[in-house]
Amino acid sequence: MANNHHSYKIGDIALICDIDTSHAADAESKRAASSFRVGDGAFIRRSDRIWRYAVVSDVSRGTTPFIIFTVSADGSTKKVGPRHWDDQVRPLKHQTAVGRDRNISGHFKEKGQRSSCHTQTTSPFDSQSSAELER
Repeated sequence: MANNHHSYKIGDIALICDIDTSHAADAESKRAASSFRVGDGAFIRRSDRIWRYAVVSDVSRGTTPFIIFTVSADGSTKKVGPRHWDDQVRPLKHQTAVGRDRNISGHFKEKGQRSSCHTQTTSPFDSQSSAELER
């Protein structure tokens, strides 16, 4: 697993180009999550349906396996069981913006140029419309 910890801080919103949210990625996410270790970074789907960077703070592989992620700078955590490793966890991609600077809006810049990679303004990972979510 790539260590791209330098590109994200805990709680940062995932850049669209750094995360695969397709259904095909579900199986890979479940496989990757099963091998996470304390200190590994990943993207976690939060209750607001936005993917954010988090770090593994505890792993249990016992009879009731789970992973605990530190999800915010204040130390808040999220416990995720194997039933949700495929839909709430995404491993880091190897090509996460190495050698580029992240600006305050979450975009990466190279030599003064704005990248086509951008932050999520709404959750593109959900087929439900905002009207459906408000019901």
